[in-house]
Amino acid sequence: MNSLFDKIKSINSIEEATLNLKESIEFSKALEDALLFCIQAHKTQFRKSGEPYAVHPILVASITAHFSNDESMVIAALLHDVVEDTNYELLHIEEKYGIDVAHIVNGLTKISEIKEHELISKVSDEKLLS
Repeated sequence: MNSLFDKIKSINSIEEATLNLKESIEFSKALEDALLFCIQAHKTQFRKSGEPYAVHPILVASITAHFSNDESMVIAALLHDVVEDTNYELLHIEEKYGIDVAHIVNGLTKISEIKEHELISKVSDEKLLS
């Protein structure tokens, strides 16, 4: 497990991340399409380090594929930030990739919202106590 995370930490390009994902799961047409859509949807987004943002969801998909070869889960991992960080809506994901993928993406989005809300509340509470 640690070797997986050590390898992932050193990946910082879309090409390397894609190769890692392709080593983790057999690629279907749907998975290839989701990968290309992910890259396209995030093409103008970059991390503070300058790394293309799409590297993150591709690596999340690699980790997901390591634990499960469920194609819907891997596709959802690729698309988990599309609804939050781009102009695409969940309906687009559902129409293109199906209801299962859309439900998983929606669930991941809700987890992010809860995490963000809890983090903001915790920080606010800590400030009040100090």
